[in-house]
Amino acid sequence: MVWPAGHGEFDMIRLLFFFLFLYLTYRLVSRLFRLPPGPGPTPGARGSYTGGRRPPGGASGGGAAAGTPPAAGRMVKCAACGLYVPEENAIKRRRGGETVYFCGSACARKGGAD
Repeated sequence: MVWPAGHGEFDMIRLLFFFLFLYLTYRLVSRLFRLPPGPGPTPGARGSYTGGRRPPGGASGGGAAAGTPPAAGRMVKCAACGLYVPEENAIKRRRGGETVYFCGSACARKGGAD
């Protein structure tokens, strides 16, 4: 349809309102169908680092609720690589009268502990 001169602005405003309506409809529909957030990563799952050892109590982290990391006690530094691990998960060796901690069996072998 041919509009008389001077009505081009009216078409532009109608178009802007149409796109605004589409956008608001999209937001409403996406909010209605949004999935609830899922649980966090499972301790001991693929991709989680446990220092080559399982946490005490198996892969669940000592009876902690699913998705909750186990409570860490005192952190100790690996003598070979410098990684800090909970003391209860560390491999302990005696060297020169003092206790040396390692994050895993590979570092314990690399560290040359007795």
